[in-house]
Amino acid sequence: MKKRKHMSSILKGPFENEATGTMASLGDNFYIKKVLGVAKYFRRFDNFYQEIPKACFEATIKNSKSLDTKKIRDQLRRFNA
Repeated sequence: MKKRKHMSSILKGPFENEATGTMASLGDNFYIKKVLGVAKYFRRFDNFYQEIPKACFEATIKNSKSLDTKKIRDQLRRFNA
């Protein structure tokens, strides 16, 4: 049986607090944050951020016709540098 992977939600205040881990906006409502030393991808909602699977993020960037994928990849490179 395939085990479901838990995705986290983080309130806006703690998410944007650099003391809880570095974060960066990737553009167009995508964010990345280091949580316990691991980079995770998020989407922003009104007052919280919802984690999305890395595969989902990568598929969205790969297949998007409307997102500025070059800008998102550049931001991602800067964050990982």
